[in-house]
Amino acid sequence: MTPSKTLFSFCIFFIFGIELQSFVKIPQVFVWGIFVLALVAILVPLILEYIPNFKALKFGIYSIGGFFLLFLVLGITRMQISEFTIINDKLSKLNDGPEKITITGHIISEPNVKDTSQTLKVKVDGISSVVLVTMDRYPEYRYLD
Repeated sequence: MTPSKTLFSFCIFFIFGIELQSFVKIPQVFVWGIFVLALVAILVPLILEYIPNFKALKFGIYSIGGFFLLFLVLGITRMQISEFTIINDKLSKLNDGPEKITITGHIISEPNVKDTSQTLKVKVDGISSVVLVTMDRYPEYRYLD
């Protein structure tokens, strides 16, 4: 397999790990188990290669399979980290109630002005969260307002 096809396959397994975690919530114990299995599949063929009696056997396919599992675990872990960050964000906890809230902050990038609206990225004061605000075009706001 060429290096570009191998890299493409690794990326596919990474994306599959993300998709798998988004549809099925995989417990952390299983993720660690798959990770250990991937490391064993990668390292055992490398160790057995240096033993004279095992030179005739081809263990390369197990190493590639181990790397596939490793990228699958990386995708699952990436999705779990994203979900954890969203769940534990202080601003998302304010979104649960039916009451109106008022937040203050500073515009951290140039506004995206359209015909009838503008979109602002606002960093909320006191929290490390960024809010995307869509509002009428007027009044106009600028960077750092």
